[in-house]
Formats: sequence, C-alpha cells, structure tokens
Amino acid sequence: AACLALMQLTGDAPWTEHLLHLLPHPEPLVRRGALLDLGATGWTAAVETMSAAAVEPSLKLVALKELAEQSSDPAVLDAMDALL
Repeated sequence: AACLALMQLTGDAPWTEHLLHLLPHPEPLVRRGALLDLGATGWTAAVETMSAAAVEPSLKLVALKELAEQSSDPAVLDAMDALL
C-alpha cells in the first residue's frame, strides 16, 4: 500500500518496481494485493507481468479493468481479452 501511495503521489515508476517484485511472492494474499495495487497505479508497463502473475484470472481482470480505466493503451484491453 505504501508503494501504491508513493507512486500516486510522485508518479515515479521505481515505486511500481517494488510491487512487481511482490508478484512472485509465496504468499497468495501478497500476490493478490500487489496485483490490485499495480492496477490502481495506472502504470501500463506492468500489463505483461500482471497477466502472467500466479493469481486468479478474475482478480487479474479486476486489476486490468482498473488499469484500463486510467489508460488508453490498447495492450491493456488485449490482455483482458486474452484472459477471457
């Protein structure tokens, strides 16, 4: 949550890097939280990593939907289509 807040306040991409490092975490709740936080950042460079995360497809769709609402990048919608 701290990385999400710092990313939203500063707009600096390095804060999202910390979230990316949490996606392969052994604890499922940590992976889920990191995925949802990445979706909330609006950082479209994480689309590929978010799509490949070991998280339920329904949560991936929720995170990607939030990302799509903040971005006009077609890669986000393509990733959502691939999950469906």
